[in-house]
Amino acid sequence: MKSQKELRVAVIGASGIGRNHARWFHGHGCEIVAFAGSSHDSQSSTRLALESAIGFAGRGYVAIDELLQTEKPDIVCVSSPAHLHFQHAMQSLQSGAHVLCEKPLVGSESWSGLPFDEQIESGWKLAREAENRGLVFGTQMQYATCAPQLLDLCDLGSSDEIETFAMTIETKNLKYGRSFDDVWLDLSPHPLSVLRRFFPDSEIN
Repeated sequence: MKSQKELRVAVIGASGIGRNHARWFHGHGCEIVAFAGSSHDSQSSTRLALESAIGFAGRGYVAIDELLQTEKPDIVCVSSPAHLHFQHAMQSLQSGAHVLCEKPLVGSESWSGLPFDEQIESGWKLAREAENRGLVFGTQMQYATCAPQLLDLCDLGSSDEIETFAMTIETKNLKYGRSFDDVWLDLSPHPLSVLRRFFPDSEIN
């Protein structure tokens, strides 16, 4: 297994939240070797932002297949729009790369328009693909890592002592036309992941 400093990372969708992921990977000693954007026009601004943030010296791509075949990254960070997550994550896994995928794990162009059972099955397809290939596949839910600290702050010895749970989330992503359902699908993975960390054997209905 390579050390963190030897891991080569590509970011799909580096103009938004993916730029933060690039900084985090870089901060852990990984090399950001490439990024993919939606158009050639957007590449210049993304490249400048990455150069300023982390001293990026890699290449920008529009075609995901070309990026994967040319760069052969160890890890792909999928931060593209939600309706492209499944496609980009599957392409990356099939290329042999480990994958960190932004939340929501899968979605439709209108996010709330994809049937729930189809979302679940798409997620399982990705998980099975990763397992069959012996690859790490995860999604970005950073608040769950703070569960032990939250217990300490509440002076609780274990999650068994929790009686109530509430979490307030705000978003700056207020694009025109977003429904409350869309905002919920975007933000709910965070509190739900914390609950799962507290109660790993429970079922959320």
